Amino acid sequence: MKKTVTEFFDKVTAFIVIVTAFVLIYNAIARSPEMEDKNLPEIKLTSIVSVLSTADRDEYESEAPEYETDDDWAETVEFFLDENIWNNADYDTRVEYCKKMIKIEKKRLGIKKIIIFKAESGLAAEGMLGYYSDTKSKIAIDRDKIMVYSGDIILNAVCHECRHAWQHRLVEERFLYVISDPEKYETGKRYAEEFDNYVSLTEDYDIYYNQEVEVDARFYAEAEVNHWRVYRYAVKNQTYN
Repeated sequence: MKKTVTEFFDKVTAFIVIVTAFVLIYNAIARSPEMEDKNLPEIKLTSIVSVLSTADRDEYESEAPEYETDDDWAETVEFFLDENIWNNADYDTRVEYCKKMIKIEKKRLGIKKIIIFKAESGLAAEGMLGYYSDTKSKIAIDRDKIMVYSGDIILNAVCHECRHAWQHRLVEERFLYVISDPEKYETGKRYAEEFDNYVSLTEDYDIYYNQEVEVDARFYAEAEVNHWRVYRYAVKNQTYN
């Protein structure tokens, strides 16, 4: 079934390529000197892309205002990276700041889809610190580990799962990049194939660890935590712009 879905989207992609080629040929003919007196209307590719990109727009409306100001961002980053603040925070406060960081990461990644956060029990017993479910649009982090692990580790986990959410959005939107960004389209196609044939860490750890979607999420999370460390330093020294 999953393979069928992937094949369907690839057929849609092929159809869009054909339509795009037709439009380009038609416009070239319409603008030719021979057809000047015919007043043929020009077909705009932007109109086609606009129709496609607005499909299911309601699904992606944010559930609350984003954290956009520097003060909001700085406070949230400080919470995770200041050891004293993190260690003195109770469970409910840590959960609340995980939600805040998800909103920030959504904005940085350009994700409009609603993502809920939940602290779940028992994930560590399955070898997981957290996971992202695209069907439920949910990021979950192990309930006990939130109170055991340091702030930078939990921040890394949140960024990692947010990256998975972004990967799923790229899979959904990949056909929009066939012409404008073929490399991005190919990345989305590979992600789609991996998600359709995803191997969990309990099935085969080596395969799980080396899947492109996991490598990308780990790289992003590590880079993002380093970014927030630099951001925090810059804010404290008033050199961030």
